[in-house]
Amino acid sequence: MSILVAIIVVLALGVVAFQWHRSTAAHRLRRGARVVETAKGLVEYATVGSGPAVLVLHGGMGGWDQGVALGVSLLTPIEDARQDACVDYDRALRDGDTLLSEHFTVIAPSRLGYLRTPLSTGRTPAEGADAMAALLDTLGIDKVVVIGVSGGGPTALQFAMRHASRATSLVMVAAIAKRHVQPARTTESFVGKTVFVQGFGWLVDLFYGGGLAFAALAPESFPRLMLRATETLDREGIEKRLATIRRDPRQFRWMRGLLRSGYPLSVRKLGLDNDLTQFAAIEEHPIEQIACPTLVVHGRYDGNVTFDHAEFVAQRVPGARIVVAESCGHLIWMSEEERKIRQAVIQFTERNSPS
Repeated sequence: MSILVAIIVVLALGVVAFQWHRSTAAHRLRRGARVVETAKGLVEYATVGSGPAVLVLHGGMGGWDQGVALGVSLLTPIEDARQDACVDYDRALRDGDTLLSEHFTVIAPSRLGYLRTPLSTGRTPAEGADAMAALLDTLGIDKVVVIGVSGGGPTALQFAMRHASRATSLVMVAAIAKRHVQPARTTESFVGKTVFVQGFGWLVDLFYGGGLAFAALAPESFPRLMLRATETLDREGIEKRLATIRRDPRQFRWMRGLLRSGYPLSVRKLGLDNDLTQFAAIEEHPIEQIACPTLVVHGRYDGNVTFDHAEFVAQRVPGARIVVAESCGHLIWMSEEERKIRQAVIQFTERNSPS
């Protein structure tokens, strides 16, 4: 009987700890951003920094918090003594105002269905672009640089086409640009099953929380699983990438921060599921019409958003420039070329920012 009582007590404590952690994470998300009524519906957003406006459209399982951290990690000046924070996801999120002070203002909305931006505001990338334009109207901002990261790519492209006069430039980072079905290497991996788990509410968060616990308990194994799920490199290439990450603990911290940013997953699940439906339904769109300066950044061995998405934009958008990370796949922040990539994005954004 004593063993049974002990088991019940341990389980009860686990449930209490899980609910506390989930509630605390949800409270942090609500506290860090605002929800405004726009002409297209409710949109949640956060801003950090000061300077020319940059609209950062986050990827899958994200939200305003991912947008802030990705924007800071891409745009903190290379010469800044604090630039090491650019690959420390948690620090970027915490210190974004200071890191970007007088350089850029990152506007980071939660895309359609993510966190507190409801699907009633829209579902398609085109509707998402219109909602972003409506958000800028509400904030009194005329022109922006648009950065689409991963799953934020389709909305970024639509913004550049539908609201051409407001986009001074476009940056596509490991971004979806055409019809996309999530590859099996991602969905069938341990990481993918953690992210794409079916269900809602506490069950989704419990499963995702288990993945976070495994990442903390298996610091050697989890990065390998992440790379196998997101890169097309062979075994030797993966091991070489892992050696690079081991030499730079900042990159491992970035990965863990990215994973933690997806929690709680339940409040992002509608957006993620909607993304998958919308991306699979993308039809040929006339991106040749995009007239603003365009930069494409992509990893050669991207196993999540394959390299042909980058080629699609680079070959069709007039004057588009492409920067290829030759050593890595989807997680270009975790690579030996991270500094080169940021330098290219910063210089391009500075040259093509709103005056």
